[in-house]
Amino acid sequence: MGLRRDVRLRMGQSGTSSVPPAVQARRAGTALAPLPSRWPALIAATAGLGFIFGAARLDPSPVGHGTHTQLGLPPCLWAAAADFPCPTCGITTAVAQAADGQLLDAARTQPFGLLVALAVSASTVAALHSAVFRSAVLARLCQSVVRPRVLVWVAAAALVAWGYKMATW
Repeated sequence: MGLRRDVRLRMGQSGTSSVPPAVQARRAGTALAPLPSRWPALIAATAGLGFIFGAARLDPSPVGHGTHTQLGLPPCLWAAAADFPCPTCGITTAVAQAADGQLLDAARTQPFGLLVALAVSASTVAALHSAVFRSAVLARLCQSVVRPRVLVWVAAAALVAWGYKMATW
């Protein structure tokens, strides 16, 4: 009888057993985040939603850069002094375009800005999922992204996008 009960538990058929959900999740190969870890996920989700809705409220600059001045920031001194774009030139404009659903325009304006908007959107969804369902998906996402190889690829993408922006300036 004990062996049969163990097999039912492993197959997800709890029967009359009162196995806690965390133990069932561990046996099934999924992990539930502990309750206190929901707060960081909720904070991350709130920040992500604020970023997305804030970007959606911006009016993208038609010239492809300078949208950041709507946030109260000064105009880019690099672009004014050197007459070519800074490494982050156009990212705010591209994020605003992406938040408005203009993904192709965002890619044309600053490809890295589109990647930033997509990464924030995906992270926000993961954070919401983690906060609501107590899953560890946000933690796993952070662990997979914050690795030297991934960060090198992100830096390379930023440099290539800067080169693109210089070529289209």
